[in-house]
Amino acid sequence: MTRNPNASIADLRAHPRRKEAPTAASLAAAAFALAVSFIARRLYR
Repeated sequence: MTRNPNASIADLRAHPRRKEAPTAASLAAAAFALAVSFIARRLYR
């Protein structure tokens, strides 16, 4: 924690791909959760 909080912001601005990684991971997790819930409903019926 020796770095100032502005360093992280500079890193995010320098590497925009890091910003897209969390969104892609969240989208994949949401799609996986929807698929699991859909299969669970089909199996439950």
